[in-house]
Amino acid sequence: MGLKYEISPENAPRFAADIAEVAEQNTGVPLDYSVESLEIVDEIIGGFHEQGVELERVEATIFGFGCYVGEVFVKNVNASWRMCTEDEFENMFGVPMILEMGEENLVNPIGKVIKRLENGEEDNLPYFYHVFTSPDAQ
Repeated sequence: MGLKYEISPENAPRFAADIAEVAEQNTGVPLDYSVESLEIVDEIIGGFHEQGVELERVEATIFGFGCYVGEVFVKNVNASWRMCTEDEFENMFGVPMILEMGEENLVNPIGKVIKRLENGEEDNLPYFYHVFTSPDAQ
């Protein structure tokens, strides 16, 4: 995938900061880790989807945006990154890192950004955030 840093929970904020900088350079719109900024990320990934961009061409970018979406959770609802177990990676998430929100709520922002690219609007990122942060999800 050609990533700049090792995949680890400690590096997720670095991946997020890098992709936020690139996004601002390309769109002129800053990503500030607010819930509202997920609309901008959703538009960017939606544009990739509409253009038919394949995951293999933009894997590192998608991973960075997944880390950014995760960092929105970290900064706004006290989630924390952790590595997946081998079983979780192979049988549930398909990505190396996920978020924990409390003891029982696991969130997969990297996987969701991949789905947004592949499936389009049905995998809307702001909606994803609201589902996991609504009082019913807790």
